Amino acid sequence: MRTILLNKISIQELLNSYLIEADNSDREQRKTILDTKCAVDLIDRITSLESSMNNNATSSQSLSTKVFWLNIILTFATIAGVAITILQFYKSCP
Repeated sequence: MRTILLNKISIQELLNSYLIEADNSDREQRKTILDTKCAVDLIDRITSLESSMNNNATSSQSLSTKVFWLNIILTFATIAGVAITILQFYKSCP
């Protein structure tokens, strides 16, 4: 159940008007229906949030693996650069 606020009417005002318009027996039935819809909506939102969190965790793991291998490559490139610099230094010395 999606709640939309129109013309700055609060959710509580909408619920109160919805429940006040009914007699006692109908009011209880409406409250039960509202409670059930809210509970179902809450469960759907939690499921959606959980799914989103799982997707983010998978993406984060994939990104961390890529960064790890990038660091390995940069380390070898740095070592190669240092080695070439040292060789050039010794070649230029008489």
